[in-house]
Order: sequence, then C-alpha cells, then structure tokens
Amino acid sequence: MPVISTNMFYLLFPIVIIYLCTTYPILDKIGMIIICYAVGLTLGNIHILPENILASQTTLCEVSVALSLPLLLFSLDLKQWIHLAGKTILSMVLATISIAIDQSLCNRFLPRFVPLPKKRGESEKPGETDSLHCEGIESYKGIMEVKTFIKLAYALVLSGVIVGAALGISQLFPKGYATSVTILSITTLGIGCSFIPAIRNIKKTFQMGMYIIMIFCLVVSSMADFSLLTNLNYPLLAYVGFSVFGSMTLHAILCMIFKIDTDTFIITSTSAICSPPFVPVVASALKNKTIILSGLTTGIIGYAIGNYLGISMAYLVKSLI
Repeated sequence: MPVISTNMFYLLFPIVIIYLCTTYPILDKIGMIIICYAVGLTLGNIHILPENILASQTTLCEVSVALSLPLLLFSLDLKQWIHLAGKTILSMVLATISIAIDQSLCNRFLPRFVPLPKKRGESEKPGETDSLHCEGIESYKGIMEVKTFIKLAYALVLSGVIVGAALGISQLFPKGYATSVTILSITTLGIGCSFIPAIRNIKKTFQMGMYIIMIFCLVVSSMADFSLLTNLNYPLLAYVGFSVFGSMTLHAILCMIFKIDTDTFIITSTSAICSPPFVPVVASALKNKTIILSGLTTGIIGYAIGNYLGISMAYLVKSLI
C-alpha cells in the first residue's frame, strides 16, 4: 500500500464513514469517531501500511489538529451560550477544577507508590525508538452544496492563516516554548474570530472541523501497535488511570454538592475528558438530545481552556518538581 494511496485513504475515508452513518442508523449510534478508531486500529495491526509511513502520519496528525481547532471555535457563540447555560457552566467549571486538582495530586503523590517513567535516553538505547444547533449525522447534510462549500473553503483558508500566524508568533520566543506558544496562539486567534459575526455565521465550520478530527482519529489509531502491549508501561498506565478516574470521581462529588443533575454531569464529564466527538453518542445513550448543544459547547470551550490550563499546569508542576 503506497504512501500516497495511504494518505488519500486517510483524507477521504471519513466521507465513506459519514455516508454509512447517514444510511445505516445503527452505525450512527456507534458513532463516527469510534468507527474511525476501530478502522484505524485494524489498519495499523494487519501490517499492510508501508514501512516508511510514520513521517507522513506524524505530519497529518499535527496539521489536522492545528487546522481543526480554529474551525471548531469559529462557530462558537460564547456570549449567547454563557447567558443561557447556568448549570452547565458550573458543571464545566467543576470539571476543570477537578482535572487541575487531580493533576497536582498525580505528580506529587503518585510517585510515592509507583515510579514515574524515566526520560527518553535514560532507559533506552540510542536508535530505539451549520452551527452547533444541528445534531448528529444530520448536520453534515448540505455540506457539499456549492455556496456552503465555497464559504467553507474560505474558512479553511482562514484557519490555515491562523496556523501560519501562530507559527510566526512562536518564532519570537525561545525554542523550548515554541510548541506551547503555537497552541495558545491558535486557540486565542480562533476564539477571537468567533466574535466576528461574518465568520461565526459561516455554516458547517464545526462539521468541517469534525471531519478533520476524524482524519486525525483515523491516522493516530493506525499508528497503534497491539504487539507493544507486551511492553506496557504500568507506571504510566497507573498515572493515566488515576488522572482520568480521579478527576471524574472528584467532579461527581462536586456535582452532588452543588446539586447538578446527572445528565449534565455525564455530558460535561464526557466533553471534558473524551472531547466533543463523543457527546452525541453519550446523549443518544442517555436518550436526552437536549443536552447535545451544551455538551458540544463545553467540549469546544474545553479545547480552549485545556490548552491554557494544560500548558500552565505543565510549567507549574515542572517548577515544583
């Protein structure tokens, strides 16, 4: 399977997934993102990918994340949503606090029970190595209409300009901070553009961003190798497990204290930990589609907060350790 053919598969196969989910409701219930992961995992473990595909996969992952983030943020009407969603905002704030507290705890107390992974080089030999108001699959209908597609092309170009500007800004800082500055710049510029009505009202930018996220999911899952599970890093697994389930438990306790309903807790927890693509799937399982908008919005805001908070926490923990 040549590299060019593989890249074309990554870029175009999400169209097939969208079509299948539109045609077969059972697949829509499973969820497009889960299908992307399943196909990618299968592809990466039947050993048909070219041996020299890694560099191409890495580039696709980096580009897809960078381009998708502004597109997801463009459609966000932050002022209107903040005015309408009281309990959801509170639940999102509690989720953010829970994740932040859980990460201080992880770095300070977990090493007492399990050793943290050694730095690379210490243990390895060199060389080893339409808007958010649309729900579910129905929101993708009409995305290929000429007028819509042309405006989406402009939005994609704008997203590329934002990425380019962010890369330019990062050059003004020391090399060690370049990645952090790039991510924060993309986030900030994307949010800024969402306050411009002409940009915010471009139809299907969220769906375009989700399409690119599907490409990312397909690529990154195809990079997984089940054979590596024999060399599983158990301290790292413990760290991740404590981070996810610890923050979820703390979030649940805080929601009980502040009397936030179960569905709001579940959907905001899903969007905070798993990201927006999983929101419609969970809402469908809860049989409560009224929470989809709140879940998607908190998830997108979570992308932004996560970038600021994650980088800040990283440098804070680094300074403490």
